[in-house]
Amino acid sequence: MRYSNAFIVPSLLASVFLIGCSFDTPSHITPEKMRVIQTVDQDVYATNNLNNDVLSSIASSHLDNGGGQIDVTVSYDPSSSDNTKAKAENEAKRIQSYLTKIGVGHVTASVLPVNAPPAYSVTTLRYVQYDAEGPANCGYMPGYMDRTETGVTEAHKNYDYGCTVETLFAKQLADPSDLLGQDGFETKASGRQAENAISGSGYYAPGPSGALAGESSSGDN
Repeated sequence: MRYSNAFIVPSLLASVFLIGCSFDTPSHITPEKMRVIQTVDQDVYATNNLNNDVLSSIASSHLDNGGGQIDVTVSYDPSSSDNTKAKAENEAKRIQSYLTKIGVGHVTASVLPVNAPPAYSVTTLRYVQYDAEGPANCGYMPGYMDRTETGVTEAHKNYDYGCTVETLFAKQLADPSDLLGQDGFETKASGRQAENAISGSGYYAPGPSGALAGESSSGDN
């Protein structure tokens, strides 16, 4: 069998290019996603200073970054005739009631005897807080933060594309805890559960639609 030069030359070039390629060449697209960082927020206030305005500010911060439950602990002095257990219990109920009223989902309240200074009651509020961050050890695309890196070949070779997008998405999240999902929807059957909820309820019927009735037109008068 004979081949023309027009066929042989492109075939040889294609072979040369294929020699330089490998199917195990590492990707420069990051497989990593944004992360949710969990911390515990704990603040101590003089109980008398926890008015509704302060509690509203705490609730707003909690709703933005909180993890659900707030634990409220009000202290009292067993040896005091003023900083008593009864007053602490009343304050704990007041704080719990107001936080629940303005939208905090679950609030626990307790009192704690303290025999050391300060002489006045203090309240500790504790809850889990979530923050969204970009992938670990990912960084920004060369040139995004430092314009002198724009077009620098080595900098781009060492960068996994997608890191900047994930990081910027993380900064825009209003409630990072949304990334954790919702309780009760962890199984593979959650899609079927949603389908069952709307099936036959007016969104669509289980069978095919029937023929449409009404006015029609034709070429006949």
